[in-house]
Amino acid sequence: MILTHKRIWFVTDNEKGIKQVWLPHGNVWYSDEIKGSAVDPATLGWVQRNYDIAEKRQYYGNNVYLLVRRY
Repeated sequence: MILTHKRIWFVTDNEKGIKQVWLPHGNVWYSDEIKGSAVDPATLGWVQRNYDIAEKRQYYGNNVYLLVRRY
């Protein structure tokens, strides 16, 4: 279903503790495992195959990426 979207705002919580990835339909994946850094969408296979990272914004506690579908 994610591949039907032309543009996606991908937001990661880069605070220590629970890591959350927020996707357009409110899907949240989380883990109690503390990781060394927040999820980088460029390392995710489905992003590498289908999307370009058009923009990256950094806010306190969050990184926001604009993913644009590659055709």
